Amino acid sequence: MDPFPKKLFPNTVLYDQPSDDGPDFTWILSVLLFIMILFLSFISFFGVCEIEGDSMNDTLFHQNIVLTYKYPLSIQNGDIVTLKVGEDNTTADGILIRQKGKTLIKRVIATGGETLKFEKGPSLIDGRFSVKLYRKSKGGSDFIELNEPYIKEPMLAFDELNGLYSAVLGKETIVPEDHYFVMGDNRNNSTDSRTVGCFSRDEIIEKLCANIEKDSFFESFLLWLYRNPKKSEGLS
Repeated sequence: MDPFPKKLFPNTVLYDQPSDDGPDFTWILSVLLFIMILFLSFISFFGVCEIEGDSMNDTLFHQNIVLTYKYPLSIQNGDIVTLKVGEDNTTADGILIRQKGKTLIKRVIATGGETLKFEKGPSLIDGRFSVKLYRKSKGGSDFIELNEPYIKEPMLAFDELNGLYSAVLGKETIVPEDHYFVMGDNRNNSTDSRTVGCFSRDEIIEKLCANIEKDSFFESFLLWLYRNPKKSEGLS
């Protein structure tokens, strides 16, 4: 005996009826929407920068493409950051050494409240003294010599570009609160906090996330995605 006679339940459907509306493309639209959200999120939180100059050798090289965090939660010693110079800075002779609006890329060596000390080392390299760098933590009592395996070569007390670093050599440099002392990894070919002073937190715009392999697919993809990446100069 039929439990659902058609006379009593004329509108009852006991199985799926085939549809004549054509194929369902809803899943394709969902995938495209998901990809678009991923792209927008990536562009919102990450930036791309092209290196200009040699002041960050041998970590970063001229025309390298790097991926950056746009909103770094913290800035620590050893981080590589991009900076936008907030104001012009000239020497007593009127020479412009820090131009407003320039985008630079350097490594953070000391943060607010820490103290740096540059001292001539015992060794001579090509007739010039090497320099030892020491750092004292905020509230600390002892200076610790920094181990910097990332620098291109030993820092020298004199170079042809800047002469003696009279502002820091043989002296203790206290980094102001909410400021950062930055230097290029190519210490003997970099204009940085040794001559132009510390940078404020407001001048730091992004933090390095990754150095992209040259001529790789990912580099090509980023250049396509960002089209015209900003350029960060090394002030070398």
